[in-house]
Amino acid sequence: MLRGVKQMIELPEAYVLSFQINKFVKGKIINSVTANAFPHEKLKGKKVVESNYSSGYSCGGNVEVICEDKLLVSTPIKLHKSKNELPKKHQLLLEFSDQTYMSCTVEMRGSNGES
Repeated sequence: MLRGVKQMIELPEAYVLSFQINKFVKGKIINSVTANAFPHEKLKGKKVVESNYSSGYSCGGNVEVICEDKLLVSTPIKLHKSKNELPKKHQLLLEFSDQTYMSCTVEMRGSNGES
């Protein structure tokens, strides 16, 4: 088994992220979407309606972001006030109409088994 591999967020993280999304992102309109360097145009122009934690789609913690369609996220979510704060690598990047951003980045660590 690999040490430090974070497969999905924990339930307490999902609860806090859902609260923060409802406080800071709810009602924003998505201007553009990039995931794995491939645009997901289906979300473009959708409004973030609300966020819920642990919707039951997986066995671990996850955050459900409802944008007039559902977007299920089980990775760490970060909110950014400006383009200068954006991570260089991400699995999903939402740009909102007020020029703020939300990014999702998967972090994995492994070991070769040596001490």
